[in-house]
Amino acid sequence: MSGVVGGVGAGANARERAPLSRRSTVATGVAGIVGVVLLFAGQFIGAAGSTAEPAFDGSAQEIAAFLGSLRGGLMAAGTLIVLLGVVALLTFAAGLHDVLGTGAGSLSVLAVRTAQLCAIGFVVAVGSGGWELGVLRRSDLDPQIARLIFDQGSLAFANSWVLLGGFAVGAGVAVLAGRAVPVWLGWWALIAGAGMVVARAVWLSEFWLLPYLLLWLWIVVISVLLLLRARRAQA
Repeated sequence: MSGVVGGVGAGANARERAPLSRRSTVATGVAGIVGVVLLFAGQFIGAAGSTAEPAFDGSAQEIAAFLGSLRGGLMAAGTLIVLLGVVALLTFAAGLHDVLGTGAGSLSVLAVRTAQLCAIGFVVAVGSGGWELGVLRRSDLDPQIARLIFDQGSLAFANSWVLLGGFAVGAGVAVLAGRAVPVWLGWWALIAGAGMVVARAVWLSEFWLLPYLLLWLWIVVISVLLLLRARRAQA
C-alpha cells in the first residue's frame, strides 16, 4: 500500500514540476533577451546628443568635452534602464541552473555556479565605476578630474571583461558537460569567454568589441532557443 501511495505521490510531484520547469525556461529566455535589449538601449539613451566618446587613452580636454556634452536627464534615464537590464541579466544567469545544470554534483552544475558568481562579480565591477558623477558636476569640472572619473569608469569596464569571460566559459563548460542545449553553443561561449580575457590584456585596443558583441549575441540566441523549446513542450 505504501508503495502505491509513494508511486502516486511521485507521479503527482512530477506533473507539478513539469509546468514549473516550462515557466522557468520561459522566464530565463525572456530575461536574457530583455536584459540585452535594456543594456544596449540604456547606453544609447544615456549618450544621446553627446559628442563622440573618446578612446580609453583620450586627452583630458577630449574627455572633459565629452562629459560636458552628456545630458543629465538622459544620462539618469539611461543609467536606470541599464540597471533594470542588469537585474534581468542576473535573472537569466540564475535561470541557467535549471537549464544547464543536469544533475547534483555534476560538472555542469559547478560550471553554472561559476558562471552565476562571475555574473554577480560583473555587476559589482561595472557598478564600481561610472561617469554619472562627472555629469553631475560638469559645469565646473576640472579637465584632470574629468579624466580621472573617465579613466576610473573605463578601467572598471575593462576589468568587467574578465568576469564576463568567466561567465561565458562557465556557461560553455556547462553546455559541453551537460548537453542540455546544442554543443555548438558551448563552443561559441568558450570562444567569446576566451576573447574577453584576451581583450583585458590589450584593453587600449578596439579588439574587445568582437568578443563583447559575440557574448551578448550568444545570450540572445540561447534565450530564443529556450523560448522555442518551451513552446514545443507546451504544444
